[in-house]
Amino acid sequence: MHSVIDAHKDKSFEWGQNDCCLFASRVVDAMCDSSFEEELKEKYYDEQSAMDYINSSNGIKTAIESHLGIASNGRPKRGDVILFENEGREILGICTGTRIISMATNGLAEVDRSSIVCYWKI
Repeated sequence: MHSVIDAHKDKSFEWGQNDCCLFASRVVDAMCDSSFEEELKEKYYDEQSAMDYINSSNGIKTAIESHLGIASNGRPKRGDVILFENEGREILGICTGTRIISMATNGLAEVDRSSIVCYWKI
């Protein structure tokens, strides 16, 4: 988990290459030896195709549930995938224990846990 987070510290946000969903999928894949990133890359490749995928899935939560199962409510633990709100947008991140780490415009950002909508146990 930490090596993937460290590798993304200075990477810029780019739809279909280095966005919040792909960042979270890379962390999950590193921890679980899964293919979540590959599954997502089959669904979209840029901003328009990402929005089309999210809209056709009736939202990001439902889109991610098709890959990770039903979301949970309550208190996430380190390594869980988090759906949170920021300025009216839903964003994916990773729980590091006390904070959420997610892709931002110019690298990773830390977000307070108070903005959590739901999470997926990893």
